[in-house]
Amino acid sequence: GRDAAPLDDRERLAMDDEARRAIAERWLPAVLAGAAPDAVARAVRAAGLLAPGTPGDCAFADFAGTLDEMARATAAWRVGAARGPLDVDLVAGPAGRISGTLRDVWPGALVWVRFSRIGRGVELDLWVRHLALCALAQPGAGSPTGDTAGAPPLPTTSVLIGRGPKGDGVGVVRFGTVPDAAARLAALLELYRVGQRVPVPLFERASRTYAEALARGKDAADAFRRARGAFRGGQQRGWGDRDDASVAQVYGDADLAAVDALAVAWGDGSVPPFAALASTVYGPLVAHRTVLAGGPEDGGDA
Repeated sequence: GRDAAPLDDRERLAMDDEARRAIAERWLPAVLAGAAPDAVARAVRAAGLLAPGTPGDCAFADFAGTLDEMARATAAWRVGAARGPLDVDLVAGPAGRISGTLRDVWPGALVWVRFSRIGRGVELDLWVRHLALCALAQPGAGSPTGDTAGAPPLPTTSVLIGRGPKGDGVGVVRFGTVPDAAARLAALLELYRVGQRVPVPLFERASRTYAEALARGKDAADAFRRARGAFRGGQQRGWGDRDDASVAQVYGDADLAAVDALAVAWGDGSVPPFAALASTVYGPLVAHRTVLAGGPEDGGDA
């Protein structure tokens, strides 16, 4: 096999984003499960995630406020006894099924806490599960496997507790009831099938920026201009889709205006154009999304 990578024997002098994420992933589940914060803090220090001495103590003291706020926001939604895990087996379209497991379902909502910024890819992850939850809650869907007899109706709300768009503030996003959730899932499943055959022009930032601009009343040309900026990125906009290694591998230095032509050249006629794809995937997400804390965000040019 390959040689193992050498261990890093340098002392940590600052709390970088990787360390903050590692600390949050230890601290939040433990504290939400009832562990004493001081005990978790000692475990974090013992794991080598903090700089030694006073610098580490000061850095963690500043960061602990964010973690505590995230824990309080999560606890406010996790009221009552958790449901599940719930096994999902749903018909999605004429020849499709979606199966899996829903976790973190509480009486009032499916509740996620993640050390990620709201407005990013984690929301799409939650959105797919939210659609499954809403589809399960529809009359005639039946009781999901793993639910208890006589359990109350499933919620049709999902909540993400994360970081705000900038800085260390907390962001909270809520997805509301989706009446046509099963049809939305079927559309996503069909796009997934297409994506198994050929690259599809769906991008984390550009596609979402396009859908958000339309939702704010911008016309298609202005929405595409904003999406183009999100795709390119740059000093003023920050990271763009083209900076993603997987996107660069497929599209190279191509501009967003060229991706539809490339999709036609590579595809079999089944690949939707960028604008239609963005509207199908992100349009419903944006329409059912409410920022409860930490907004607003704007992924494109002003």
